[in-house]
Amino acid sequence: MFFPVISSLDSLVLFRGRCAGAEGIPGESGTSMDSRVWWLTLLPVLTFQHGSHLATGRSGSSPGIPVVGIVGGWVVLPCRVTLDPVPEVFSVRWEFHDGSRRIPVGSFDGKSREEEWAGRFWGRGEFFPREFWAGNVSLGLRNVGISDQGSYTCHVSVQDVSREASVELQVAAVGDVPTIVVRSRQRDLGLSCRASGWFPNPQILWLDGRGKVREGFPSPRTAPEPSGLFRVDASVTLLPGSDLDVSCRILNPRLNVSRESRIRISDVFLPSISSWLSSFLVLLGLNLLLISTLFCLLRRSQKKNASAVKVKLEREEEKKKVKSLLDGEKAKKRAAKIHFKKHLGRLKAELDFWEARSHSVPVAWNALERILELPGGEGEAAAPPFPVRVGREGFGSGKHYWELELGREQDWALGVLREKAGCEARPVPSRDSWALRRSQGELFPSAGARGLGKLRWSGSVLGVCLDLDWECLKFYDVETAELLERLGLSTTGNSQGMFFPFVSQGEGIRIRPVPIPVPLKGL
Repeated sequence: MFFPVISSLDSLVLFRGRCAGAEGIPGESGTSMDSRVWWLTLLPVLTFQHGSHLATGRSGSSPGIPVVGIVGGWVVLPCRVTLDPVPEVFSVRWEFHDGSRRIPVGSFDGKSREEEWAGRFWGRGEFFPREFWAGNVSLGLRNVGISDQGSYTCHVSVQDVSREASVELQVAAVGDVPTIVVRSRQRDLGLSCRASGWFPNPQILWLDGRGKVREGFPSPRTAPEPSGLFRVDASVTLLPGSDLDVSCRILNPRLNVSRESRIRISDVFLPSISSWLSSFLVLLGLNLLLISTLFCLLRRSQKKNASAVKVKLEREEEKKKVKSLLDGEKAKKRAAKIHFKKHLGRLKAELDFWEARSHSVPVAWNALERILELPGGEGEAAAPPFPVRVGREGFGSGKHYWELELGREQDWALGVLREKAGCEARPVPSRDSWALRRSQGELFPSAGARGLGKLRWSGSVLGVCLDLDWECLKFYDVETAELLERLGLSTTGNSQGMFFPFVSQGEGIRIRPVPIPVPLKGL
């Protein structure tokens, strides 16, 4: 039968001396036993002292003396197989206890002779295969961290028999030497002692010149650092007459290791009051009393003058408020008037559009294409001739309205032309046409040989109204009922002829039927 055994702290020291590469005990050489025999001789004695609780073969617990590891250092968690002789083939598995969970650390398979390490223990864990023949299945950890602190379990399996034992690892760190900061205040001295890099939470003590602990000071403040170590800060106040020999000692209770800083403060740093300073303070008080009396008299006189000025300012402020109210009312009336005019203009434009639409007529196109010449705007070249479709029927008087859907056509022209009967085959000269054309995304209205500038429009349906009573041609945006342009029809010198609708060629251009408006009922 075999049992894994956790050794005491003494066995840990002996084991670390062996695995760190000890070359033997000083003074022994030749016939004396080497370090391996010496270690194996002492370990069974330690096992006998602390491992009797495993004699029954049940899982054991820590013997009460935990193993202490230094942060960033190397530590060994001892475990030993007590079976004699130790079998050649066995398996070892170490686990870390995180609350109720068991996290794998590392394992050794005796059959394949392979080691396997898990998670954050990879590259840090170590077994000692050369010591397996003596039952040493301890775990070595490099670069010990705060998160390594806790309970570990050693599992050993031989054939179908398995046993386990536990060991507790405590982590400690010795931080910086404390720094003492002195602050001179009005009636005393303030001292602060600061240090970082300690674990676990250290104790901080203030000592006097004889090494005795100073009592009655605020508790030190501790705060964890990002690495998990602790930073400490303690304060003390020295009154005049206190011992000026001060020491700050920081103690790690787990390692029983401390670091200390000591200073000697000169008397010149403590505040003192002399006789001439007392006289000066008395005279200063009398002067302040006299100045206060004069200030009160001046203040009273100033209040009287301020009252008169305040009344005057209040009257002027009231006048300004009345004027501001009147100006505000005028501005409101002016804004309402402008808004009314805009609204009235909008209503007038809509009435004009609906009145023009009430004169809708059907338009049909001749099958024969015509060539049309249009003039350019001021400072622009004339548009090149292009083919158009002309209406079958012309108009000689009255009002006539029709609508055209332009689709997605980018360049187009539409309007009216004037000609006599029997001239359907010749090109239409520019002086006998009135049109609105679009080129490169902009609108160009024209009348005879005169261009009227550029307009922007993004609609898709145009309404055209030919008003021969007032000799004008109007173009409407049907979607917004807005008048885009109004062209005058000059009939001077040529009163004969009819006005025919025309439009440029395009796949998406067609006549849109105008719905018949519903007559208004009498009020």
